Amino acid sequence: MSQWQRLPLIRQFSEWRWAQQHLYPGGRAPWGALIQRTIAWYWLRWSGQLAQPKIIRIQYRPAIELLFPSLKQEYPLFVYHTPLYEAEFFLLPSLVKPDMIALNIGAHVGIYTLALAQLLPRGHIYAFEPAAETYQQLQINILWNQMRQLVASNITTYRLALGDTDGEALLFQGSSPMQASLLSTAPAQPYEQVPVVRLDSWLATYRIDRVDFIIIDVEGAEDIVLQHGTNLLQHHQPIILCELNRKFGRQTAIWHLLSQFGYRFWRYNPRRNRIEPISNPHDPSIYIHQTHQTGRGYGNVIAAPAMWTPPHLVGIH
Repeated sequence: MSQWQRLPLIRQFSEWRWAQQHLYPGGRAPWGALIQRTIAWYWLRWSGQLAQPKIIRIQYRPAIELLFPSLKQEYPLFVYHTPLYEAEFFLLPSLVKPDMIALNIGAHVGIYTLALAQLLPRGHIYAFEPAAETYQQLQINILWNQMRQLVASNITTYRLALGDTDGEALLFQGSSPMQASLLSTAPAQPYEQVPVVRLDSWLATYRIDRVDFIIIDVEGAEDIVLQHGTNLLQHHQPIILCELNRKFGRQTAIWHLLSQFGYRFWRYNPRRNRIEPISNPHDPSIYIHQTHQTGRGYGNVIAAPAMWTPPHLVGIH
C-alpha cells in the first residue's frame, strides 16, 4: 500500500476500493466511519499532529484502546481499525473459544493480545515481545485497558524472543518497529541484543501443559520458533494463525515443518467471507499485501490439525 504520511487525497478512493475487496467481510465496508477517520487522519497530518501521542479506540468486544507516542506508522490501524490491513483480525472471534490458552508471539504493542483478552474471558494469553521500547508500549497498553476495565487480568507478558537457543540473540531493526526480526536483511543493519528462549524450554519452565491457539508474526523467523516447539506441535496441535512473508524466502520451510505434524492450511477470503483450503506455500492468494514490490508480498494462513473443520462464517463484523 501507499506511504501513509504522503498519501495524496485523490488516491484514497482506490485505497478504499482495495480495502472493500480485501479487508472487510463480504465487502461490507463501513463507509461513513472510513470517511470520518480518513478526514481526521489528513487533518492530523496537515496540522503536524501525527507525531503527538494519541489513543486509537477500536470497537471490538466491546472496545480496546491503544496508546501510541506517534501515529506516523499507524495509518491502517487509525483508518481501518485493523493492523496492517489484516482481515484476519475480524475473523478472530470465529477461530477461538472463551476458555482457550493462547500465545501471541511477536505481540508488538498488543493489538491482537488485547483482542484475545476480550475473546478468552475464561482463558489466558501469553504475549512475547523482545524489543525493549515496543515491550514497554505493550505493557502500557495492557495496563491502560485493564485500568479502563476493557480487559481482564488474563494476560502475561514476556520481554523475550522465541528462537533456536536459550540466552541472547540479535534483533535486527527494520524501517518500523513492526519489522524487527531475528533475520538480517541488509548489511550493517542496526540491532539490539535481546533475551531469547526456545519455545519448548519456555513451556517446560513455566509448566504450561496446554496451548490451543497461536498467533505468530516474527518477520520471517516463524519456522525457527516452531521447530523448537515440536513437543507442542506433536502433542497439543494448536490452531496457528501464521504470517508468510516472501521477503525472507522461508515460507516453504514454515509450510513443510507444520505439514510434518499433520497440519493443513487455509486462508480467509474476505470477499466471499469464508475460509478456504490452500495446497502450497506459493499460492498467490496468500500474499495480498505489498505485491506491487518485486519479491515481496505477505499474508496470513491458518494452520490447523487435520480434524479441524473451519467455522461457518455468519455475521462477522
